[in-house]
Order: sequence, then structure tokens, then C-alpha cells
Amino acid sequence: MVAPLAEGMASGLLGLNPMANGYIWDVLQRTNRHSRHGTRKIAMSAVDNALWDLRGRLMGVPVWQLLGGAGRSQIPAYASTHGTFHSDGEVERTAEELLDEGYTAQKWFFGDGPAQGPEGMERNIALVERTRAAVGHRSALMFDAFMSWDLPYARAWCARVEHLRPDWLEEPFPAAAVPAFAQLRSSTTIPLAAGEHLYDRYDLLPFLQKGLLSVVQVDPEWCGGVTEAVRMCAMAEPFGVQVFPHGHGIHAALHVVASQSPQLCPSVEYLYRFTPEKHHFEVEAPAPKGGAIPLPTRPGFGIEIDEDRVETNKEVFAFS
Repeated sequence: MVAPLAEGMASGLLGLNPMANGYIWDVLQRTNRHSRHGTRKIAMSAVDNALWDLRGRLMGVPVWQLLGGAGRSQIPAYASTHGTFHSDGEVERTAEELLDEGYTAQKWFFGDGPAQGPEGMERNIALVERTRAAVGHRSALMFDAFMSWDLPYARAWCARVEHLRPDWLEEPFPAAAVPAFAQLRSSTTIPLAAGEHLYDRYDLLPFLQKGLLSVVQVDPEWCGGVTEAVRMCAMAEPFGVQVFPHGHGIHAALHVVASQSPQLCPSVEYLYRFTPEKHHFEVEAPAPKGGAIPLPTRPGFGIEIDEDRVETNKEVFAFS
């Protein structure tokens, strides 16, 4: 879906200086009225990130170096448990294993919402109780509702688990539900997180101005690329809001975080069940060691295809 859109942008980019990232981003944003959201913004992100990779390769340095350098030799990662079953023993076993692997923070995903009634609520509460019992306070614990709750449900859950000190509740409501975020924020001490579905600075600004979020989860593969992600980091900083980029992909997010203050961008999200598969064909794809990812050193994003893992399958169709 994104590839045709990205290819369609080529005519407006040919002949431009690839080092003029601000100007090129502005061209992409202004030449189509639908650039603010959705598939076109994702296509913009792909183009912007590809140009950052190109600049790094031309200059012979990693993208994080182009963005201002790094003060860390490795970037902490928090373990995102998407794809983990909540069956008896599985939650506890996984939580303890992640702790043993060196992760100091882990995020869990709810399987129930208002439609599942009181039984579902009890399961969502039990998930917090089970994970906290497994790791104690040796690990931060975050929880993702993926825009599936309503305000009464979110308030009820928060009241029941507040004493267990969740480190954040992520996206209890759709991104546009600013009033619901405001009402929940005023009624709980649990930090609120959102941002993967906020596609630019203009989407983010009301959340910052109203003090609704403790954590912003901008996604550099969806929000307009590294260029806009860095701008959103700069916007969040004066409000005292931290940025933990959404972990749809690892490369762009890793370089953005590496270039920022650890106080502003403490870590990256790592979907430990899915990210290794997504980067199967890469040479030395970024991966946590002891809960942290070593700082990339190759030019650009450092993406290099391992040709030994690529197989060619040619099918011959005979037509009579």
C-alpha cells in the first residue's frame, strides 16, 4: 500500500539535494492535502527515513551521528510482550524470564475490554497482579489497552490497580478522544501514554498543552520519519514529557533515541517475539544484550542484507 504512494512522490523529489532534509520534508507535506495522516504520512515516513539512511551512507556515519551524536554506548530496551498468551503460568514464566534476560521494564497487552463485562475486567486486573507478583518492583510494568476502552471502564480499572503502581496505561482511548484522556488524567495517578497514532506536532500539541500525557510514543515510521520524530521530541521536552518511540520498527527509533538525552528518551521498545523475524535477512540486526542494544556503528541505519539467507524461488507458469 505504501510503496505506490512513495513511488508517486518521486517526480517531486528528482533533482533535489538529498541533504536538504527540512526542505524535502516540507515539499512532501505541502504537495498533497492528505499528507497529515494515514497511508500518505506513512509513505512520507518511508521516504524521509530512506533519505536519512542515504545521508548517513554518503557521509560515512550512522544516522544518530547526523542527528547530533550520542552520549551512550548502548540504548536500553523495554520488552514488549505482544503475542504472549495469558494462560496459567505463562504470564509469570515470561515476566521472570525477561527479568533474567536483563530487561528492567516490560509491557503487557490486555485481552479484554468493556464488551467482555465483569469477567474481562477481572482478567485485566489479574494481569497486573500476576506480573507484579512475578517481578516485584525489580521491573517497571506498563500496560496497553490499544484504544479499546471507554472512560468508565478505564476509571474502574485504574481505581482497582493504582496501588500496584503500573508505570503507565497506554492508549485506553482512540487518539482523538482528548476529553476522555483529560477526564481520566484528573482521576488517577497512573501515568498515561499515547502517541503512535499522533501523526505530527499538531496532533501532539493539545495533549502537551493540557498536560494529559506522561509518555509520548511517536513512531518515526508513521509520523513523517526521523525528521518529524526529532521535532516531536523537542516539543515534548519543555513540558517534562518523556518520549519512548513506538516499536513498529527498530532502526529509525533506535537512532532517534540514541541522539537524544537519556532523560528525554530513556529507551526503545523491543517486540521480542516479532522484531527478530522482521530483521531475519539482515547482517547483525539490532538486538538487546542484557536488556540494552549496542549503539549502531555502520553508516546510515546500518542495514545490510545477508545474502546467505536469501533464496530465489522462480516459478514457471505454462499457459496452453
